[in-house]
Amino acid sequence: MNALTSWFQGMGNRSEKTQRGNPHQLTTRQHVYPRKSIERFGAAVELMDLKRDRCRSAKPNDAIFCADRAWNHGAEHGFMKDIEDRFQPLATEVCAGTRHEFDELETEAVSEFYGLWLSRAKRRNLPYQTIRSEGVMGASVDYGPDGLERLERNNIIAVRPDGSFAMRDLVAPSIRLDIDRIRNGIGSWSWGVFTALDGEFCVPDVPSCGFIPISPTILLSAGNPSSDVDLERTAMVNKLLSSGASDYVFARSLDACPGLPDPGRAARR
Repeated sequence: MNALTSWFQGMGNRSEKTQRGNPHQLTTRQHVYPRKSIERFGAAVELMDLKRDRCRSAKPNDAIFCADRAWNHGAEHGFMKDIEDRFQPLATEVCAGTRHEFDELETEAVSEFYGLWLSRAKRRNLPYQTIRSEGVMGASVDYGPDGLERLERNNIIAVRPDGSFAMRDLVAPSIRLDIDRIRNGIGSWSWGVFTALDGEFCVPDVPSCGFIPISPTILLSAGNPSSDVDLERTAMVNKLLSSGASDYVFARSLDACPGLPDPGRAARR
């Protein structure tokens, strides 16, 4: 294999720790689905843990909702924050009943948010922490931990003395490119507002089908007109949402969500 394309892994899959006290205040616990979005479902939500086959209560800052330093600080506080900041006021207005449709720029903001959520969900678990190509020379400056953290704080990717990179530095642009791909795939589809007349919507760890649940009874749907949905249709949406989940599904009340898999309900009892 060519040395320039021969990549290998290092440091295992445990996240790289910051210096004691995290002096540069780097974000290490990173929400996949934003905390503000989870909070719309309650100060504590009911969570169906699919891997452990049990249900429990979880607060919005629970570790299960977070990646562990899977992308760099600059991405978290740069383009990711920009996307969230454009989306959240729209979601707030929809939940308040003061907005029922989106213009072109707002539609793009919703599509980018969906892409952000999906891309972060797929990349929340790094297979390893550093990667190195044998054809890449090491840095001319031997950065210590403090130097590397200062660079990350300023959104600068550093090559380490052995020629390796932090995997999170490469994940960040991959997420940005993936968001563009997902947004372009959705294209000019409008986002409709589904309002549950009976029952409630769940939220999976991995989004699918162009659905964004934004409150227990309100969901945004790509390519569909706004409409009120009955219990049967709410169950159909929840079935689609939960079928794409990997680790968990949460809701304000799991019992209020028709269409969820029976194993989760049995585990909760």
